[in-house]
Amino acid sequence: MNVSLGPKWEKFVEDKLKTGDYQSASELVREGLRMLEQRDLSTQRGTVATFEELQDALLASVRSGPATPMTKGDWKELHAEVAALAAKKRS
Repeated sequence: MNVSLGPKWEKFVEDKLKTGDYQSASELVREGLRMLEQRDLSTQRGTVATFEELQDALLASVRSGPATPMTKGDWKELHAEVAALAAKKRS
């Protein structure tokens, strides 16, 4: 596969290769694609993908009102959700 990056991204790749963190342009592009894949998975799961999203989620939680104790039913529901996620991951 051949990809045309344009001058801006070509310079970016060249600069990154000069740091020695990557051995080739292909390695650098694969790393970028892995990051994009992880962001997409985070979005699909409803988890935060960036620091700003985490900060917003934490602030929303604080502003949502006073904390209430977890009931046995709450814990049961939470355990069931975790078990379902684990089973889905195994399949």
